[in-house]
Amino acid sequence: MEILITAFTTLCITLIPVTNPIGMAPIFLSYTEKLPKKQRRDYALKVAMLSFFFLGGTLILGPPVLEFFGISISFIKISGGLLLAITGWQMLSSSHESPEPDKIKVVKTLKKLTFFPLTFPITVGAGSIAIVTALASSYNNPEYSMTIVFLNYTGGVLAIAIDMLLVAICYGYSEKIFSKLGEIGTEVITRISAFILIAIGFQVAWGGMQHVIIETAKIIHG
Repeated sequence: MEILITAFTTLCITLIPVTNPIGMAPIFLSYTEKLPKKQRRDYALKVAMLSFFFLGGTLILGPPVLEFFGISISFIKISGGLLLAITGWQMLSSSHESPEPDKIKVVKTLKKLTFFPLTFPITVGAGSIAIVTALASSYNNPEYSMTIVFLNYTGGVLAIAIDMLLVAICYGYSEKIFSKLGEIGTEVITRISAFILIAIGFQVAWGGMQHVIIETAKIIHG
C-alpha cells in the first residue's frame, strides 16, 4: 500500500501544477463562451476523459513507444513546447469581437477542437507527457516484482484520474468561477493565461533543447 501511495502522491504533486486546471480554465472558457452551461460542462467532461485516456495510454505505452521509434523525451519537450506556444499565440492574437455565431456552427467547430487544441496541447501538453513518461520508466524496473509494478501503475492511474477530475470541475464551472470578473475582467484573464501559455511552451521547449545541447557537447568532447 505504501508503494501505491508513493506513486500516487509523486505523480499528483508533479502533474497537477503542470496541467494547471484553474489556470487553463479561462482558455477553455474562451473556446466555449457561446455555449449554454450544460453543453460547456459536457465538453469539459469530454476533454477531461480524452485527457485521462491520453495520459493513461502515455503511462502504459509511452516508454516502449518512444524506445521503438528512437525518440527521446527531450524532442517531445521541444516539439510539444513549441506547439503549446503557437496555440497560446493564436489565442493572444485572436479577436473576440466577431459577430454572434450560429449555435450549430459553434457546436460543429467545438467538436473539431475537442481533441486539438483543447485536449492536446492545452490540457495535456509536452510537460505532462514528459513527466508521465519519465515516471512510467521508473515504474517497470526489472528488479521489481509484478506486485510492485502493478501498485506503481495503479497509483499513477489514480493520480491522473484525480487530476482530470479537477480539470472537469474547473473547466465545467469556468463561467461561474470567472463570472464575478465581468466580460472585461474575463477577457483580461484569458489574454494573460494565453501569454502564460506561450511562456510555458517556450520554457518546456528550452528545457528539451538544453538537454540536447548538453548531450551533444558530451559527444563532441567525448
